[in-house]
Amino acid sequence: PLGNPDPAPYNLGLAVLVIIVIFLQACFSAFQDWSTAKTMDSILDMLPHDAMALRDGSFTKVTTSDLVAGDIVRINIGDKVPADMRLMSTSSDVRFDRSALTGESEEVDGLLECTDDNFLESQNIALMGTIVTNGNATGIIVFTGAKTVMGGIAIATSNVKQSPTAIQKEITRFVYIICGLTAILASIILLTWAGWLRTDHYAFMNVIDMLDDVM
Repeated sequence: PLGNPDPAPYNLGLAVLVIIVIFLQACFSAFQDWSTAKTMDSILDMLPHDAMALRDGSFTKVTTSDLVAGDIVRINIGDKVPADMRLMSTSSDVRFDRSALTGESEEVDGLLECTDDNFLESQNIALMGTIVTNGNATGIIVFTGAKTVMGGIAIATSNVKQSPTAIQKEITRFVYIICGLTAILASIILLTWAGWLRTDHYAFMNVIDMLDDVM
């Protein structure tokens, strides 16, 4: 549309270049959103969707959102613990993988006796999100949701203010400099054309050339 009388090849090339840049930026933003969603999904996958809870005298599968403190829950090998629970009865070989919470590489045996004053360390506590790697157990729920150890970690990490890294600060500073120089240069071109070239040397830079240069 800026060509006279026909569209100029230069303008067409510039338009194609701008479209490519916009497309690449859109792809990059979409990839960031996708990776963020994958991260959130991986966190949600750490939590079980249902559990075997005692209802009307028998163990019934219920959704974890329906569990409350005081519920009796049975867990078996391969299950994810649906909430923080104190073990009431266990098989002799029950073990838990707590690596998702504590980073411990070794499995932890489940016991009925309290082994530590620290709630996180005591072996008679099954923590939400950990995996039963062997045996089975029955326990009573003591904490659910945000009151669990995992919930506390999630709240603590979400409340941490992310400070920019050194490279992020340098990139931001670079972007500010480039944007400032770009605005100054575009203003110089526009003001020079409007105040001088437009009246004294119109043939040197017409409106179309001025818009191209500013762009």
